Parts: sequence; structure tokens; C-alpha cells
Amino acid sequence: MRSRLIIGVACLCACASPGLAQRQSGSIVGTVDDGQGNRLASVRLVLAGGALERSATTDDNGRYTFAPVDPGAYEVRATISGFAPRARRVVVPVAAERRVDFSLPPGTEAAPVEVVGEAPPIDTSTARFDVPITQEMLFRLPFARSTTELPNVAPGVHDDSLFGGDAGTSSALLLDGVEFRDPSSGNFFVFLSYNWLDQVQVMGPGAPAEFGLFTGGIANSVTRSGGPARSGLFDVLYGDHHLQSDNVPASAALLNPRLGQPEQRTRSVDLTAQMSGPLVRDRLFFFAGVQWRRIETDPEGPRTDSTNTAPRGLASLRYQPTASDTFRALLERDDITLRRFGPVDEEAQTVRVSSPVTAWSAAWTRSLGTRASVELKYTGWSGRSDARPEAPADGSRVGAFARGRHQLNLGLSRYAERYGRHDFKFGVEIERSHADSRAHYLGGFAPTSDPREVVSYSYDVTARNARDAAFAQDSWRVRDRLVLDVGLRADWHRGDGAPGTPRVYSTTVVQPRVGLVYTVGAGGRAALKAHWGRYGEASLAEIYRRALPGTEDFRPFGIDPTPAFGEIGLNALPAERRLFEADPAVSHPALDEWLLGGEVALSRGLLLSAYGVRRDAVHVIGSVAPDDRWDSVTLANPLDGRPLPAFLRASVDSSDLQFRIVDPEGFAFLDPSGAVLGRAGTDRQYQGLVLVVDRPWSGGWLARVSYVLSRSTGDAEQIIALSDRGLRGHFESPNSALVNSAGERADSRRHELKVQAAFELPRVRVSIGAYFRSLSGGHWNAYQVRGRSGAFEDAILFLEPRGTRTLPWQNLLDLRAEKSFATRAGRLGLYADVTNVFNASTAAERSGCVPDPGSRAVDAQPFLPARPCATGAAGEELTFGAPTAIVAPRQASIGMRLSF
Repeated sequence: MRSRLIIGVACLCACASPGLAQRQSGSIVGTVDDGQGNRLASVRLVLAGGALERSATTDDNGRYTFAPVDPGAYEVRATISGFAPRARRVVVPVAAERRVDFSLPPGTEAAPVEVVGEAPPIDTSTARFDVPITQEMLFRLPFARSTTELPNVAPGVHDDSLFGGDAGTSSALLLDGVEFRDPSSGNFFVFLSYNWLDQVQVMGPGAPAEFGLFTGGIANSVTRSGGPARSGLFDVLYGDHHLQSDNVPASAALLNPRLGQPEQRTRSVDLTAQMSGPLVRDRLFFFAGVQWRRIETDPEGPRTDSTNTAPRGLASLRYQPTASDTFRALLERDDITLRRFGPVDEEAQTVRVSSPVTAWSAAWTRSLGTRASVELKYTGWSGRSDARPEAPADGSRVGAFARGRHQLNLGLSRYAERYGRHDFKFGVEIERSHADSRAHYLGGFAPTSDPREVVSYSYDVTARNARDAAFAQDSWRVRDRLVLDVGLRADWHRGDGAPGTPRVYSTTVVQPRVGLVYTVGAGGRAALKAHWGRYGEASLAEIYRRALPGTEDFRPFGIDPTPAFGEIGLNALPAERRLFEADPAVSHPALDEWLLGGEVALSRGLLLSAYGVRRDAVHVIGSVAPDDRWDSVTLANPLDGRPLPAFLRASVDSSDLQFRIVDPEGFAFLDPSGAVLGRAGTDRQYQGLVLVVDRPWSGGWLARVSYVLSRSTGDAEQIIALSDRGLRGHFESPNSALVNSAGERADSRRHELKVQAAFELPRVRVSIGAYFRSLSGGHWNAYQVRGRSGAFEDAILFLEPRGTRTLPWQNLLDLRAEKSFATRAGRLGLYADVTNVFNASTAAERSGCVPDPGSRAVDAQPFLPARPCATGAAGEELTFGAPTAIVAPRQASIGMRLSF
């Protein structure tokens, strides 16, 4: 059935013609009238601003269309005999429509063209809300020079969580419109230079069917491309420990001595050189850039050396042989070398991680007149990350991780007029990716946080993702003011191991989307928007990895205190052999979204956006043990002495224990008689109210002010909740799934205020940029990690409801100041960035671990002890509530850049 669905929609697309699924190009549409409301036919429209001028003519209804249109600034001119010509400026964002209407007064066609202002910055063809981080913002504001951190400056985004999604794993990370994240975990694997970005498009709420593979949001990094004029940039940014302050309070260092030796930036250097321009006039354009970046740090604790060196380069070509055809190609190479702590003995171990990555893309776009366009795109990347200790010793961890992705996108955009006006989009996506992961401990064993134990653990896993997807979408303008944006998307996900092994995962996510847009008033200056849609997660090997062969069980060994001379005395502790399989009926992670809001174009170029969004998880992935049985016990809560329900495995043996990867909603935990002790819940909800006032760069200043009131709740922190490294998965134990599991999630920040502004004093050539954010604290709660393998499997036991406690507010200000000079070579700028200007010392994390007081069950039955909490500098356990992280201190960097 699932293959028929995919093939059916694919055939519909193929019959239409091929094109890009997640397109980069936008469109310009509009009408022309005589100032009295009468539409004018045969008006000539000229689109200027790209490499080639393009023209169109209004139809009998006075309508015209330019499609596709690359993102950028343009001028549209309208001329016809008997009327005075007019022009309007318009900025086309990524994958968006802009409406440019004209009212022509009587006059002569030969009269000078009068520019009558800019078109409203509102997309009335879709219910989605976008937040572009524009080139001017990247250039003028003190944002972190890291593509991985840039999405955090957008409204509704913080701590790498986009609109309530899982931090770092549940958001689509796109490069020029195509997925580029790690096919195993969903994190970044391909990195770009900050200066190579034309803009970053952050979106999620209200996204139509052409966008998928996320349950958080979308961060689309759009790279620069060459244009008709030559341009270049040489940039250097420098910082060292003399430009960094200390913000650790004495009280925090007393509670956690490690904070008294915080990580310091010893030296950082970031060099960029890039050029762009035409190779063949009006036909062939290039962009090329290189970067060398090195960051040296003095890590927390006694270690004194950690470096991150990243040389990388990028080259792209754009070829326009005709006004209808565009060819693009891109090649990027990245070779990061990182010297960092080893994961085992962070006091003495330094690990070298080498991570070379090569990425590429090729695309062809063709305009079929003024009403249709096709696009074909192939993208891919290949990389690896090898980690080895510089001084190998027993207990050192060695790892090798290879990743790769190939993706082909096909589709069509077509405009039609019947029963209103239609903007059809069809697409097909074919993705194949792999994730090979190998790791082991030298000597076979590694120490743990418990000095009484060591562990044995290794894996050598090959995972292969296959995804076939198709979508159909129609932005149907029923009337001039009413648009119905409907679409259907289907993704068929499969997961396999090494060639020759049986398939372990196969499921299809069908995602309908319905949006409504109503334009208020004339000129398209205000619009009301409503949307409902289902969104499915990407193809991630992490979902089914435990069902693949190659993972050794996490086996603990107790250290014998009286071994024979010269020998290591180890006693194997009880542990099951853990076997996993994916339920054939498992559903891929997905959520439902409801949205209601609107946009208003105010005076002076201001745009007000306001919307409310609610997201509910409909499918969560977790692992369960159907054959496990549990005894109910009651503990004395170490926080207040009150009774606390808990569960102890009814029997402990060394037999195989079978786990299933399922949607755990309603899974029943049973006692030895088969009676139900409780059922797992998978509620996950995000509610947010977003207010944004945006003013793009014009007249020497820009500003964006946003406020978000939100709440993230649930029965689990992650939408993909599986076990790893000896810890039971959230739904494998009733202690984590049933006891105090519901509440506010750790990344829930109820209040978020962000102010971003920049202005320039032209007479003295000085510009100032500021970024202020005020965020309420995240949530945490008291817990213990209880028991030993075989009896309790190190399950987390919450001592109070999830998210009971709140971290303090964070108020942070970053500044950039630049003095520029006009030189014969171009514009020379000397600038300085200062982060955390007031050197705030807010605690970003606290230890929720409660040390074991030696408690037993209230009914006098023995209960397994708590595992040790995190340790301080001298090996002592941290006290409950001790700070474990402080916001980064004040840091200054100085830079120089020459642009022309």
C-alpha cells in the first residue's frame, strides 16, 4: 500500500514534468489596472536586478507572473501606451511569493519611469511564517560566527531547539534547500564558513507540503553566488585570553570546584578570503571562498591544551545560457582536526579527531514561459570522523564514524487559472544515506563514575537509510483576497544494515497540510493565516540502530579489592543479553500542528507578525521489554521523606531479554501475575505565542524585536527515546516511564525577548550592532540513577515531577562596533565584537542528582542503591542543586575586513 501511494504521487509528478522539491527560487505575481479598478491587458512588465532582464505581459485579466525568481532585490517596471510608466521595488525571499500590483495613471509611455515604493513584504500565497537572517544582519550584528548556532537568534529558537523540537536532532538542516545533516543522529555534519552565507532562512510553523523531515523547524543555509559585478571580501577575526573575563562567582566555585577552573579561550583566529563575479558576461558567474579557522582553549580542569583547526573551501558556478535556463554547481571541502578531552579519563586523556567532509550539488532550472518552471537537483556529501587517543592506554576509547548522503529532487511549479488561480507544485525526492559507526575501548574495559566498576562495551554497526517521497501542493487563490493552501506529502522510510542483512525498519508517513490566507484591505498589506498539518521526522539510523547487528552489550564488572599480584581482579556482574527488533507496525515519529496568526505591513518598512502555534506528538519512538515483570515498592523520598513509588525487577537472570522498538503509547508494565502496574504515556506538546516586529536594512538602520510566550511539556524529553550505553531507555523501565515523568521539559523557556538592531552614522562611517536577549530559565528536577545492571539497568528515577524547578533568567547583551574607511581597494572596516557585555554569571545548568542516603524501601524490602552523582575536582560528589555550568563570560574579538 505504501509503495502504491508513493508511486501514485510520483507518477502524477512525472506526468507533469520534473523539478525541485524544496525549491530555493521564489516568484513575483501581480495585477495592473488603470487606477479606477479596471484591469489592463497587454501591459509589458520588465523584471530588472538579476543577471538578465526578463519581461512578461499581462493577460486578459490584467495578471502577470515571473517564475522562477532567485532570492534577491529587484525592480519591476510596467509600461503600456496611453499610461504613464511606473516601477516598484521588491525583495524576494527564499521559496516565497511576492505580490507587486500597479495602478497606472493616464500619460505617455515615453514619460520618465516613476518608482512608487516597495511591495509589501508579505507572502499571501501560503500560511507559513518565515524568519530570514539576512545578509545585512549577518554583516552588521554580533552573531556567533558558526552556522550551527545561527538558528538560535531567530524568534522561538533557543538552546538548539526550534519551536519546541528536540535540541539538535529534530530540525531539518538544509544547504541550499536540501537536507545535509547526519543521517544517524540528525546533528550537523557539514559545516560552512559564516561569510559564505547569503542568508539563513528559519521556518517551521505553517510549512506547506514541499517541506518535510522535521518535528522542530527548518534552518536553510543559502550560500552566496556570483553576480554580474565583481566583488570580494577579506576578513580576519582574532581573540585571546587577554580579551576574556572571569564570571564564575566564588559561591558557585565553592559548590562546584571545577567551575573555579573554567574553560578559557587561549587564542582564536578566523581568516576568510572570497571573490565572486562573472567569468562570461551575462552568462557564467562564479563564487569561491577559503577559510582557515583555529581555536585554542584551556579546558576546564587541569588540562591546558585543546585545539580546533578547520581549513575549508567552497566554489560554485552559475551558468545562464538563456533567459530560461540556469545551471548551478557547488563543491565544498572541509577538514576539521580537533584535539579534545577523551570521554573516559578527561583529566589525562587527549583525543585527536579528524573529520574530512566533501559536499557537492548540481542543479538545472528551466522556465517554461511565464507560468511554469522545472528543476532537477542532485546533491550529496561524504565524510568521516576518526577519534584516537594521542597516547593510547587501556581504557582509551577509539572510534571511526563514516557518513554519506545522496539525494535526487524532482518536481514542477505551474500556474493555472480555472475556478480561480492555482500555483501547483509537485515533487519527488529520492534519498540514500549511510552511517557506519565503530568504537571500542583499548584493553577491553573502561572506568565509570563508580570507582567500584569498569565496563566493557563496543559496536561496529552499518546502517543504510532509504527514503522515497512525493508531494503535491496547490496554492489556490479562490478570490483575490482568499487563498486555500492545500497539500499532501508522503515519505516512505526504510532502514537496513550491511548488504545481505534483512531489512529491520519500514514505515510510511502520510502528511496532509491545509492552510488558509485571507488578505485584509487593498494592496496586500495585511493578511490573516490559519494552518493545520502533520509533520514527520527525517530518516535517521538512530531510530532503528539497536535492531542492527554489531552492538555489544554494555557489561559491567566489579573490581575485586584483593586481586592476585600483578593481575586485575574483575567480577562479572549480572547482565542480560539485550536483543532488539523493530515492530513491523511501528509508526515514524510525527506531530500535528495548529496555527493561527497574521501579518501587517506598517509604515516605514515595518512588518508585524503575530501567531499562535500548538504542536502535539502523534507518534513517538521508544524501546520496550514486553516480557519484563516488575514488583511495586515504596521508597522514602530522600528529598522530604515522603513515600515514593518505585519498581524493582521481579526476577534477575542471565537469559536473553527481548526489546521491541515501537510507539510506546499505552504500553503496559506488568507484575509477575500479569496485572497491569501502569501504562506509558507519550504526550508531548508545545504551545507558543510569537510576536515579531521586523524592519529590514534601509535608510541606514535595521531592527527586529520579538517576544515569545511558550511552554513545552511531555512524558519524555525526546521524541526518539531509546536505550544506550547501559542506561535503560525511557520506556524500558516503569521507574522512568511512570514515576513523575509528566511535566515541563528541560528546554522549555516560557519567556523569550530578543532585540536585534544596527545603525550607521554615515558622516563618520561608524556602525553599531546590538543583540540583546532575555530568556526565562530552563527547567530541571531532582533525580537518582538507581541500581545495577541485571536488576535495575541503571534507570533514572525522578524524585519530583519533571521540570519542577526553574533556572534563573538569562539577560545577555552582545555588541559590534565598526569604523570603516573608503580606500582605493574598497571598503576597509575595523571592528570589534563583545559578547556578554555585562559579564553576567547566570547558572545555565544545575545538578539534579541527589546523593544516596542509604535509603531502603519503606516496607523493609531491600532496594538497590543510587549510582554516584557527578564528581567535583577532587572526586567528591556534587551537592544537589550545585551549578554545573555558567553562561560564557565576556569575550572580545577584534577584526578587520576589506570588501569591494
